[in-house]
Amino acid sequence: MKDRLITLFGGLFALYIVIALLAPPSQPDYASYPLTTDREQHGMALLYEWLGKNNIPLHSSRQRYDDILGQAKIPDTGNMMVISLPLKIKARKAEIASLRQWIAQGNTVLILAAHSDSPSWATNQQTNWVYSKFPLLSALGFNISVDVESEITDKEEDKAQSLYKALKATEPSESSIVAAGINNPAIKSVIVKQRQSKQTNWILSPRESKRGSRVLLTESENKDSAALWQIRIGSGNLIVSRYADLFSNQWLTKGDNARLFDTLLQQHLAKDSYVLFDDMHQGLTELYDPDAFYSDSRLHNTLWFLLGFWLLYLIGHSNRLAPPLSHPRKHHAADFIRAVGGLFARRLSNATTALGLIRAFFNEVRQQYGLPMNNEPVWQLLDEAPRINKKQLISLQAAYSTAQQNKKQNLIKLHNQLRSTRKSLL
Repeated sequence: MKDRLITLFGGLFALYIVIALLAPPSQPDYASYPLTTDREQHGMALLYEWLGKNNIPLHSSRQRYDDILGQAKIPDTGNMMVISLPLKIKARKAEIASLRQWIAQGNTVLILAAHSDSPSWATNQQTNWVYSKFPLLSALGFNISVDVESEITDKEEDKAQSLYKALKATEPSESSIVAAGINNPAIKSVIVKQRQSKQTNWILSPRESKRGSRVLLTESENKDSAALWQIRIGSGNLIVSRYADLFSNQWLTKGDNARLFDTLLQQHLAKDSYVLFDDMHQGLTELYDPDAFYSDSRLHNTLWFLLGFWLLYLIGHSNRLAPPLSHPRKHHAADFIRAVGGLFARRLSNATTALGLIRAFFNEVRQQYGLPMNNEPVWQLLDEAPRINKKQLISLQAAYSTAQQNKKQNLIKLHNQLRSTRKSLL
């Protein structure tokens, strides 16, 4: 009994280790994400359906950036991709390089970065993510820094005023961003409303060259605070917004948000080209999805079955109770005959076996009449035997002729026929 208890506790401990290594996170992620299938407040389903109803070619990208170049249905140039930052699934260096190449060949990427707003899906990665955990913009050739003068001014304020600003910053307030005066008059009258929750100022500057970079939108209260940038990369464009929820389900119909997106499409989307949504890096992927794997009921049922079967084996089996030894079986002459008969049955053909049976019968008749045992037919003796039926003799002659022609026949029927003839003659 002690051995069984030790085995049981050892098995349970091993099972605990396996569950601890394979168990899903204790707090599953139920936040609304910027996905084309998400109909909650931060999703992109409304924008995706709106574009589809206007017959704009769409593609929900559920693979990495380096797979975009291999899409046969998507044209090489004139496309536009929407990316929301921060990414839930980090982008690899190789796919970021492919994304830059894709932009440079004549496409546009619109990056919606959660910097001046705080959607719930970006809250967990909010602390310093722009500066230390944000390789995408840096890899695309930009420097991101903080407005140092603003920070110095904040430090010189008294504690009461700093506390007041900190409490005020925790309460999101609706703000507006307007078109910069130096830009395209097509978007000069666009006013975009958004809920702002952070007051940190970006300083975004291209590392390679300042030519081809411009500010499209600025804060309405602070004209020097850029809200939407456009940077030239090769033959393509990169548009960066400091608001991630700019075109979400909650804000697309507010202000002129939808009009702004339509203006960007008219300027950067070519005819018959696609608008792509980066769903893959926000969790909607064709690759392995651990959340979907752990939530599948078939996995749970399989684990419970294996657990029950394993416990039953541990409790019901003991190494001390070995199965009884069976005594070796003695071999007899009949076993030898069966083995030899089986060997011949596997090696000899049907016609050869039938011919052997008939010739053995001829030798028995010859031995009975004192004749040489040379396998020769004894049809005359059988014909003169009064107890042998003529039909029986004709049937035996037909079987002998068939065997000589190497044709297959019924051996059981032939054996019974020879047995009957032997009884009638001998």
